[in-house]
Amino acid sequence: MSNLYVSPRWRWNRQRGISEALCLTAAALVLPCAWSSRGGSLAPRGVQNSTDFSIHAWYVLLLIDVLHESGGRSAEMSERHHAGAFSDTAMKSSVGTLRFVAPRFVAVGLFYLVCVLGNTLAAQPGVGDTAKANHVEIAQRLVRAAFPELNAYPYQVLVTITAELKNDWNVFGLIGVHVTTGAHNHPEQDARTDPEAILGGIVDVHPKGRYLHRVHFSGTLVHGREMTDVAESIERDRNWTDETLLEALTALSARYPPNRQREFEAQLRLDRFESALGRLGKPAVEFVWRFRLAGSDWTFLPPRWQVSVEALSGDQPVCYDMFFEPISGHLVSIEGRYCDAP
Repeated sequence: MSNLYVSPRWRWNRQRGISEALCLTAAALVLPCAWSSRGGSLAPRGVQNSTDFSIHAWYVLLLIDVLHESGGRSAEMSERHHAGAFSDTAMKSSVGTLRFVAPRFVAVGLFYLVCVLGNTLAAQPGVGDTAKANHVEIAQRLVRAAFPELNAYPYQVLVTITAELKNDWNVFGLIGVHVTTGAHNHPEQDARTDPEAILGGIVDVHPKGRYLHRVHFSGTLVHGREMTDVAESIERDRNWTDETLLEALTALSARYPPNRQREFEAQLRLDRFESALGRLGKPAVEFVWRFRLAGSDWTFLPPRWQVSVEALSGDQPVCYDMFFEPISGHLVSIEGRYCDAP
C-alpha cells in the first residue's frame, strides 16, 4: 500500500479548465467596457487596440497552461518520491518533463510573435481599407505618400472643404490643399498665382466608393509653370516631334524624359500610394504627350508619364490613371473609376 500512487493530473486539468473559462469570460466582458471607458471606439481603431490587448491576454493564458502542465508533472514526481516510488525511471521522467515544457514555452513565444506581427500589419493604414477612412484622411495619406520631402520641413498647410451645407462634410466635398513657406496662407489664391506656393491641389474622393475620383496638383514642387510653358509651346507650333520634345525637356534638366523609362520606373515606388489607393496590382507605364485618331490631326496632351494600375479599394476594383511630371517625377494628377464602368 505504501507504493500505491494516485495521479493528481485530474486536479490540474480541472484547474486549467476553470482558469481558461474565467479568462475568456473576463476578456469578453471587460475589454469592450475598458476601451469604451477610455473613449476608444471599437471600429476600426478601437478594435485593433482591443485585439492587441487580447493577444497579450491569450499569451498569459497559454503560459498559465504551460505552468499548470509543468506543475502537474512536478507534483506527480513529488508524490511518487514521498510514496517511495521515486527511481531512475522517475529521474528520466523529470528530464522528459523539461524536454516537454521547454518546446511549449518556445511554441507559446512563437505564437505570440506571429499574432502581434500579424495584428501590427493588419493595423497599418490604408492597404485596402480606404472605405473606412473619411475623405480628409485619404487626402492626407495621398499628399504624404506623393511628397514625402514635405514632412522634413515646417511648411504650413491650408486644408479646405468645398461642400453643400446640408451634406456630411466627413463624406462629401472637394478637399483643397495649399502648402506655402510663408507666415500666412491666402485662401483666395491658388498655387499658380501665389508666388510662395510650394504645392496646391484638389482631391475629390468618391462619396460611396471611397476611392480617389479626381486629383490635381500644381505649384513649384511639381514644376507647374515650366510644364505649362512646354504645353503652350506645343500648342502654338503643333509641329513638334519626339526629338523636339526631348530637346525641350533636356533644356529643363528633366530627370525622366521619354527615353528614360527604366530610370522612372526604378524610382516610382508605387507601393507608397497604397495607404491612399488600396492594394495595387502590376502597373502599365508609358509616356504620353500626343495621340492621333484615324483621319485626324494630332491631339496634344501635357507631357507626362502615365501609370495605369488596378487597386482593391472597398468591394470593387478601381482602375487608376496616375500622371507624373518628367522633370522630377512628382505626381500631378489621378483619375479613378470602377474597372467595370463604361
